[in-house]
Amino acid sequence: MKSKNIIFKGLYAPFSYWKTSEIEKKKYVNGCGPKSLPHWLIPDQLLGTDVTESCNIHDWMIKESKTKDDFKIADELFLKNMKLELPQKRGIITILRNALTYLYFGAVRVYSTFTNWNRKES
Repeated sequence: MKSKNIIFKGLYAPFSYWKTSEIEKKKYVNGCGPKSLPHWLIPDQLLGTDVTESCNIHDWMIKESKTKDDFKIADELFLKNMKLELPQKRGIITILRNALTYLYFGAVRVYSTFTNWNRKES
């Protein structure tokens, strides 16, 4: 996955993500959380802010990952993109949304660690 990530529509993703049709992307991306869990358990929004695109980009990058470093980059970019999607306002809701971004990030790091342990080292 050594392709350079580019920013488009305010988010970072590999060029392959941005050039792929929505129909083709739907084969690999599904918003936040694994397909096997009920959607209400891991919502696509953080207290009213939609982070679906960040989740979809992460799914895409995981699909293209070949090494542990690729998975780590995908997870770190997931956090960065979610932060970019959050409104930059002050207040308790912003603090809670930021806390949730780290909760989501922590969950994907744990999931990546346990599900991708057999990927080759880079």
